[in-house]
Amino acid sequence: MPIGELSAVACAFLWAVNAVLLRPVSLVLPALRITALQYAAAAALTVAAGMALGKSELAATIPLEPLASLVLAALIGMGGGDTFYVRSLGTTGVAVSYPVATGAYILVAFALAALLLGEDLTARSVIGAAALLLGVCLIVRGAPSSEGAQPAARAETLRGMAFAVAAGLCWAITTTMMRLALSGVDVLAANMVRIPVVAAALWVANLAAFGRSAFAYPRRGSVIIVVAGLVGLGLGSLFFLYAVQTAGAAKTAALSSISPVFTGVMAAAFLGERFNRRMALGTVLTALGAVLAG
Repeated sequence: MPIGELSAVACAFLWAVNAVLLRPVSLVLPALRITALQYAAAAALTVAAGMALGKSELAATIPLEPLASLVLAALIGMGGGDTFYVRSLGTTGVAVSYPVATGAYILVAFALAALLLGEDLTARSVIGAAALLLGVCLIVRGAPSSEGAQPAARAETLRGMAFAVAAGLCWAITTTMMRLALSGVDVLAANMVRIPVVAAALWVANLAAFGRSAFAYPRRGSVIIVVAGLVGLGLGSLFFLYAVQTAGAAKTAALSSISPVFTGVMAAAFLGERFNRRMALGTVLTALGAVLAG
């Protein structure tokens, strides 16, 4: 598998690490407060790495048009999409929100890649994406619930699904915009711009929503959020950008959606969850779909 596709898979793995780390924190803190601290940590790591590697001048000289696209894409996908997704998790739960968000992401990303970017969507890649999507749904729906919560009311379920669809749409739009904006732009230099901008925007929203309490984090929770930001967002975003630039928007959308495979394995190892037959079948379909789509 070429390095661009491998970068998309690495991104999926880091997203899974991020999800497992944040799971206990998300039960006690609002999504906006979590994402604000996460992106602050990711911004610090990205800027430090960029400066150490001599990317500051490249970041400062990104042409205005791609710079505007990068910033707008970051605000839509990171600031908006991630917040919508966490909100969906809190309203509907993983079993409904993840397949809905992922399905919207893949379908819209493939459509936009064909319509706007002129990417070649072969029958094999479409079949692979379909198998991958089915596998993701089986994995998430087959995962045993550890929360013991009662089923959500119909209105709340529809509300949560709407948040999940909004998240998928934001991610797909961002993927397509970055494919256009990254032409001739250094990946790390682009991250030095987009992640700090998102962090700043989220902190403005955080302060507006919570006032002084925006800075009050439990000690253990803050450490977990910072680590998740450094690993899942800092490193994960670098792999994601590189994958979009080298593998294309459609393949990145398909391959990066295999994160539930990694999440299931880590949940079994660190959270005591176990695989059932539906999850095993979903894992096989997801791996097969990733190979076909790649």
